[in-house]
Amino acid sequence: KDVTPEEVIDDTSVPLANSFDDEDSNLDDADNSAAVNNSDSKEENNGDGEPCPRWADVLCTPSSAAVFTPTADINSLKQNMHGWALKIAYDRTKVLSRTGKNCSQLLSDIATLNDELGNAMLKLRPTLDSAVSGTPLDNFSTDINACFLSFVKQTHEMAACTQDDIVRPCSEYSATLVDEGAQVYSRYTESRLRCLQARKDALKMRQRCEASVKDAEGAAQALRNARMSKRKSNSDNPTTAAVMPPQSVEEVDDGESESNLEETLKRFGKTHGLVKNCEAVACALADIEASEKKYVALVEAENTAVTDVQDIERNALDAAQK
Repeated sequence: KDVTPEEVIDDTSVPLANSFDDEDSNLDDADNSAAVNNSDSKEENNGDGEPCPRWADVLCTPSSAAVFTPTADINSLKQNMHGWALKIAYDRTKVLSRTGKNCSQLLSDIATLNDELGNAMLKLRPTLDSAVSGTPLDNFSTDINACFLSFVKQTHEMAACTQDDIVRPCSEYSATLVDEGAQVYSRYTESRLRCLQARKDALKMRQRCEASVKDAEGAAQALRNARMSKRKSNSDNPTTAAVMPPQSVEEVDDGESESNLEETLKRFGKTHGLVKNCEAVACALADIEASEKKYVALVEAENTAVTDVQDIERNALDAAQK
């Protein structure tokens, strides 16, 4: 279709002050259509009744294999197999934060340029008035000034809106994002360190239990050797054998049913003159019992620390997904 000059004049005669309202209405229509599209997409995604997968369920470290244990050194590149997804998510927050800061700086520069453009146009207004004066456009000077001032006003408003509604929230969100990510990952790191220390304490106590068992075996062997030597010396000396007849092992074992092992060892030592050897065995057995109790308590503490690490990892993944 050919456009007549009258139609061109009618199209361009609309003041610029109304164009900003038209843009607002267009933006409102775009927002409404976007809302409708989002609602449609949600219906499509949730139409089957299955919600979106959670990072905590999909990316959480599996606990079925020992290779993924959180008790490994977090700084080891070969042994540390726990929390990889959380580490990637934390690195992602840092990248998003830097990107957001760069975008905020770019938009801030654009807003500053728009503000400077408006100021420069205001300075050129007297030149425009003098240029229009005495020309056929002088009859439209009022409309020209209105359009000119409207354009300058909208330029300043756009600069202020960009600074207040886009740049400042984006900059604050970028700073908050990296700070929250650092706090969440710091709690995970601290829990990993506690878990590693609990594992070291449990292993150290297990070594002490093993040493106590070896000491008890040595003390029992020493008691057995002393008993054999005593029997041999009694058999070589008939007078001593007549005064103190040897007591069989079966008699010692029968005494354990009447009292505890410590009392049995004391009675056995007094009967056969092996008090020091029996006391060494009793001390070694008591050390085994105490070490075993401490080891069981440390293993429970380690299991609790492992559970805390897994819970913190799941919560951190949920926070990163949001």
